[in-house]
Amino acid sequence: MFYKTLKELQAGDIINEDLYHNDSLLIKKGTELQPQYITKLKRFCIDKIAILAPLQKISEQKIHTSFEQIIKQVEQSHPDKKTSLTFFYQTAQHLLSENRYGLALNSEEQLSMVIEQFEALMQNSFIHGLFLQLKDWDEYTYKHVVDVFVLGILFANYLGLPKLSFMAKACLLHDVGKLSVPLSIIQKNGALTYEEFELMKQHSIKGETMLDTEEETNGISYIVRQHHERLDGTGYPDGLKEDQIDNYTRILMIVDVYSALTLDRSYQAAKGSQEALSIMSLGQSKFDTVYLRKFMDMLHIYAKHSIVTLSSGEKAQVLEANDYYPYLPKLRNLTTKEIERLPINLSTHISKSTMLPQEALEQGVLHGSNFTYEQFVQELLAGDYFQASHVFRDLTHQLQLDQVYTDLIYKTLQALIHKLNEEEISLSDLYLAFQDINQLAFHNLDKIRGSIDTKRKILIVTPGIQDMPFISQFIQHCFRLKGWDAIVMEHQLAIVDIAKFMKRHHIHYVCTFLTPMSDVEEVELFMQVFKRYYPQYVVTLCTEFYQNNFTMKNHSDFHGTLEELMEKLAVFYSMTNNGDFLHFVPYTTSNSNVHTPSMLTLE
Repeated sequence: MFYKTLKELQAGDIINEDLYHNDSLLIKKGTELQPQYITKLKRFCIDKIAILAPLQKISEQKIHTSFEQIIKQVEQSHPDKKTSLTFFYQTAQHLLSENRYGLALNSEEQLSMVIEQFEALMQNSFIHGLFLQLKDWDEYTYKHVVDVFVLGILFANYLGLPKLSFMAKACLLHDVGKLSVPLSIIQKNGALTYEEFELMKQHSIKGETMLDTEEETNGISYIVRQHHERLDGTGYPDGLKEDQIDNYTRILMIVDVYSALTLDRSYQAAKGSQEALSIMSLGQSKFDTVYLRKFMDMLHIYAKHSIVTLSSGEKAQVLEANDYYPYLPKLRNLTTKEIERLPINLSTHISKSTMLPQEALEQGVLHGSNFTYEQFVQELLAGDYFQASHVFRDLTHQLQLDQVYTDLIYKTLQALIHKLNEEEISLSDLYLAFQDINQLAFHNLDKIRGSIDTKRKILIVTPGIQDMPFISQFIQHCFRLKGWDAIVMEHQLAIVDIAKFMKRHHIHYVCTFLTPMSDVEEVELFMQVFKRYYPQYVVTLCTEFYQNNFTMKNHSDFHGTLEELMEKLAVFYSMTNNGDFLHFVPYTTSNSNVHTPSMLTLE
């Protein structure tokens, strides 16, 4: 049984036996301690409390004892290496005791293997010298390379890689190129400028050059150059993709990013282990998903909303995990639909990661929960994108694309705007929800593109809009759901250039819109000038997001909410021989007898 004193208790600790005081039950076994519980316990004279011990995890005492023994041996056998080895052991001992390692280190044999690999590398004077330079150059870089070395060796050993020493060398020296980067950039407390980031990106090339000079290290230099590449081609320095990146580099990429996210940096506080893995899962196209799932299996820590296989054979969705016991998450059993935490005695445990969150959504594993659209709105406002995605898939998997708009997206939009008008949510809440809706629509674009009529084009421009591209994207997705080839253009071009663009691409329709943040005068001026000089085009105004100003409706051929606008345009498009018209004469006060869209009884 593992015990803690009252002073040692932390929020997130889990009580491992019923706790009584004078025969009265205070806290039940299995309860996760909250700060108010700890405050309550301090009122009672209790010496120690049984707490769930780290499962299958080598104790901090064993780690300390092992390192102490090794240091004594080094003092006798390798006095010239005493400094570097002592530095490493002190740092590694601290790192290995952190909860973000999960259950990766669970035996003394593993610990001995890590130590042996490091000692072997220190026998080479060139590697030994580089390690000491890193220690003296920058504290975070040094701690990070030790962290990547330990995690990388444990992961390589878990995977059964044949060249363990090769991987150990690559992990320890992967950031050696940072010795060529100015400390003012490495230690900057804030975001790097473009020029500074370009200099930082050179560290992988500099590292390759440094290691190419020695026979002992030139074999790993390509990994050092490539460790910031990504499978989707968005990495640096060469923008490599998929088959151009070998397995050793793919493994190092995962370990490197996990370490960077979970260690404190000069410009960013450390993230919790589950949060870090969730972020990495969001970018699953950047990493090898097989290795990413196996990395989670080694740690026994899983991204939120990923799907795991239990020892019972059932599948479950991972929910939240606290940072003190990240390997004991709450789960939603996909068979029973019940939410439960893994039992303390591990009578049921996670056998393996089955799907990353996005994989589960794409394959429909999370369907069938009978959600309501109100729950979709709640998840959007709660900021839980994956749960919102889950609900979205459940609500739409049997709908046609146009029904997705009419039955869900439009209703959701109206509900959000109503909440804003009733002051139940803020403008920022609304915009964040819009961003998530856009992202959900983006994931369906491949399906949407298949139903687009490429002759039916509309240009969406955003004059007078500040920092709100997601609204124009939202309108774009909605038009696409209705079969329009909608193109977004920020209003940074002159009106004459916009007209040239429309002529070149055979676009006859232009749409602008108002929001509470719009510069109304600028929008009105844009429409007025555009209609005056380019009357052959159909100008439309969407009032979905702001309906308090209609003085500019005389400058538009159609206006209304998004649904009204698309309905009017659909009718007009069909009445103009499917949009195949040479000239369009707008309604103006000087030519009121012309038959124009605004006179086609569509309002």
